[in-house]
Amino acid sequence: MRRVSRGYTIVEVIIVLAVSGVILSAAILMFHGQQGKTEFTQGMRDIDSKIQNVAKDVTASVPTSSQACSVPNPADSTSRPVQSATTAPVGTNVDCIYLGNAVEATPGKDYLNIYTVLGRHDADSFLSANPTTMTAVTKYPIIGGSTILSSKTYDFNGSPSQNSSLVGIYLGMNSGDADRGSAGGPLFLRGYANSNGGMCVEQGSGCGVITAQVSKWSICFESPYSAGVTARLDIQPSSNGVTTQLDFGGCS
Repeated sequence: MRRVSRGYTIVEVIIVLAVSGVILSAAILMFHGQQGKTEFTQGMRDIDSKIQNVAKDVTASVPTSSQACSVPNPADSTSRPVQSATTAPVGTNVDCIYLGNAVEATPGKDYLNIYTVLGRHDADSFLSANPTTMTAVTKYPIIGGSTILSSKTYDFNGSPSQNSSLVGIYLGMNSGDADRGSAGGPLFLRGYANSNGGMCVEQGSGCGVITAQVSKWSICFESPYSAGVTARLDIQPSSNGVTTQLDFGGCS
C-alpha cells in the first residue's frame, strides 16, 4: 500500500519562518557589530595619524593653513599679531612667526578643531610672542562618528594636571627659552584649562589656569556602535616631534 505524502502544516511553516527570522536577525546584528568595530578602529587610527601629521607640520615649521599677519604697533609689547591680506605670508615677513598648532578636543564632540598659532617675530620667549590663533580653523571629523569622552594633560610627575580640551603643540623661540625648540627640533605641549574656541591660547579672561609644559596628553573616545566601548590615545613630545600610543583596552 503506497503512503500518500502530505505538505507542511501552517504551524510547521510558522515555526520554520520564526527560526529563520531569528537566525537572520542574529546574522544582521553580528554583521553590524563587526562593521561598527571596524569603523571605530579605523576612526581611531585616522585620528592618531592626524595628530602625528599636525606635529610634523610644527616640526617642519609648515603652518596648517596659509596665513599672512602683521603687528599693528610693534613698539608696544602687548600688541598682538592680526591677520592681514596686505602683508607677506608667515615665514617671509618681519612681523610674525609661526609658533605651532593648537588642537581642540571637546568632550561630546565628534571632531577636532585645529588652529594655526602665530606670534611676534621680535619676541625672545613663547609667552612674550603674544601667541594668537588665526581665524581660519580646520574642523577634522572623526571617522564613524565616535565622540570624545575626555581630554586630559599630565604633569612631569605623571599625575593628571587638569582637564584640557585645548592643547598646543609648539616650538619654542630660542635655546635660552624655557619653552625652547627650533625647526626640526623637539616640540613641547601646553595644556589649557578651557578652550573658548581657541581663545585661551591668547591667555584671555575666563580661561582658567594656563599650564606650563605637560608631559602627556590623553584623549578618550567612545564608539557610537557599542555602549561602553572606548579607546585612549596618548600623545607625548619627543626628539622627533611626538610619539603616540593607541590603546583599545579602554580609558582609565
